[in-house]
Amino acid sequence: MIAGPVWCVLDVCPHTSDISDPDIADTDIAGLGVAEPFAVVAVRVLLFQFLAYPEPLVLPGAPPIYELEVYFVVDKSVINRYVAEQTSGNSVRNGMVSLKADINYFISEMNEIFASLRPMGLHIVILKRKLSVLDVNLFLDNVPAMLALKAFNHWLQKQGPAEYDAAILWTGLNFQELGRAYLGKVCKSSFASGIVFYDMTYQVSIVTAHELGHILGAHHDPALTGFLMAPHIGTLDTKRWQFSLPSKNYFDALFAKPSSSCLRSTTTDRTAPSTGVTVALANPDTICRRAKRNKGSYMCKVNTDDFMKMLIERKDPFFFYSD
Repeated sequence: MIAGPVWCVLDVCPHTSDISDPDIADTDIAGLGVAEPFAVVAVRVLLFQFLAYPEPLVLPGAPPIYELEVYFVVDKSVINRYVAEQTSGNSVRNGMVSLKADINYFISEMNEIFASLRPMGLHIVILKRKLSVLDVNLFLDNVPAMLALKAFNHWLQKQGPAEYDAAILWTGLNFQELGRAYLGKVCKSSFASGIVFYDMTYQVSIVTAHELGHILGAHHDPALTGFLMAPHIGTLDTKRWQFSLPSKNYFDALFAKPSSSCLRSTTTDRTAPSTGVTVALANPDTICRRAKRNKGSYMCKVNTDDFMKMLIERKDPFFFYSD
């Protein structure tokens, strides 16, 4: 079971699971941003729901495995938050230990998300090719997403020949969106990159998987469908941990091209972390403090039958307030 991100109620925190990241390369998605009558939207969404994720398909034999080797880069703004979170001992060392443990867990959760493609006959594994923790930030706070992505891409090109299939920058800086990536550029070292706002919660897994989906060629699903590749995802969307059938078809189309050959050849120096939830991420109070960036935030402890019912039915029943 995949744990869920913090669920914000009463507008006490930002809508941390809203994803808005129009792609900036080779993108032409008709209809986005164009107002439509509600009835038209409703019919379109219902049709998509019916077609996009049918009952799991039982396919003969094992599907081929595509291994996506990702270069993960963490900037100074992220490690600073981990260091500040420590309350005893060597804060820098303990912060690094906590960061790396969380990252391994987030990658493990991403693989759970990509596993939603297997019933449809597609097997994609996310591998950690390399992890770099920088002592600098690559752009200033509040830089527009396009400029932030270009800054990361420029930094990547200065590092020399690429030895990865895709690269992701995790940053704690605000770039006015939760994620942005180039579309369908996997295996192309110049543009196989994306950036993700790293808030130290489960949202990291969802947004990173979403951006990797773009790099692998998937366009946005229609709004309101609730699948992972929808342009906006809320905590009440139970399918936010799943790729849709149209996303799978986008992946298949890209994998059929010779340019995606890197996904069929891998190095030995990479890992696919498989780990349980970390101590920090198992603590609802810690998740609330991280999501709010407020040491006074905590989980609202409620002891009612309704709350217990919610615990059983939902993956992310976390309420919190801030002092």
